[in-house]
Amino acid sequence: MCAYFLRFPVGSMIPPRQDSVQYGQHFRLNIVIKKSKAGGEFICERSIIDLSRVKLFRPDLYRHEVTEVQGSSCYVLSIGCVID
Repeated sequence: MCAYFLRFPVGSMIPPRQDSVQYGQHFRLNIVIKKSKAGGEFICERSIIDLSRVKLFRPDLYRHEVTEVQGSSCYVLSIGCVID
């Protein structure tokens, strides 16, 4: 299991991607601590839980991205684990 406190500054983004793993199933829980004024939206093809500020998803199976952050930084707590 790993956890990251991420800061997405204005102008940053994550292009569409899938995160492969060598074995098991990869689960990731993203919790938005502070939203940006505009943009910075998390988009995933399919989520297990999809609430306003909480997303649980499988980055190994589904493409996901973050749109360009505008106006102010965005802060996210991201917790992931790979299960055999």
